[in-house]
Parts: sequence; C-alpha cells; structure tokens
Amino acid sequence: MDFGNSRMYRIQLGPATKFVTPTVSELGIHVLLAESARKGWRFRIEAPDRERLGEFWDYCREEGIQFELEKIYSTRTQPADTQVTFKSGLTERQREVARVATDMGYYEADGASSEEVAAELGISPSTLSTHLRRINAQLYNDIFGDTSA
Repeated sequence: MDFGNSRMYRIQLGPATKFVTPTVSELGIHVLLAESARKGWRFRIEAPDRERLGEFWDYCREEGIQFELEKIYSTRTQPADTQVTFKSGLTERQREVARVATDMGYYEADGASSEEVAAELGISPSTLSTHLRRINAQLYNDIFGDTSA
C-alpha cells in the first residue's frame, strides 16, 4: 500500500523462516536498522563487544542462517586508567561530529563514506565536509599552536 511519503508491505514468511530476535536480545545486541537488500535483509546492529558479535555469528552458523559481515566499526574505547585527556577548542557539536565519524570508521580505508556519516548526523555531505575541515583546523591549532609567528 502506498501512502505518499511511506509504504506498507505485507511479508509472507515461509516454514524455513528463523527468527533471531530472542538471541539478539539475549546477547545485548541492538538492531539499529533493518532493510530489504538484494535477496535478503541488511541489518545494522550494535553489539556490546566483539565476543557477543562472535556468539551471534556462531548462532547463525549453527542454525544455518547465512550471515555476511560487511563492515565493523569500533568505538575505540579504552579502559579508564589508560584514557588520554586532551583539551581542545571544539564545540559540543564538533565533538559529536568527530565522534560519529570516528565511530563509523570514516577515517579507516574500509569505513563509512561521507554520505553515510552525513545521513547518520542528519546533515548534507557538504555540511559534514565543512564541519570536518573546521574540526581538523581547530585540532591542528590546538596541537601545534599558532605557527604563523
């Protein structure tokens, strides 16, 4: 059914359909996005750690559920006693943009694209680019100071 801005679909599940929802919940995994893709479904999930992701992977294999991992993003959190404190002149919004870009793997070779990061932040790719240029400029200035003198 088409309602202009949105559509409603009816999905018929076959007898071979397996639900992973209980296992996902037990492992503390959160489904952030579910969408139809090619000949199956694509999910963006958030797992508490790699061990839980591995347990989900094992469950899928045991149940004969095809599972293809496309990308893995890291929050790169460190134990509290090893975190480095760095004071910067970034605004709260700039810290948010930098954090999201880093968490999504934007700075990694196989990480998220600027379009994906911008979509996550609800901004255009050009606005993201402006934010990142300003963030970089501020961080370079914070680290190296004013080098024009």
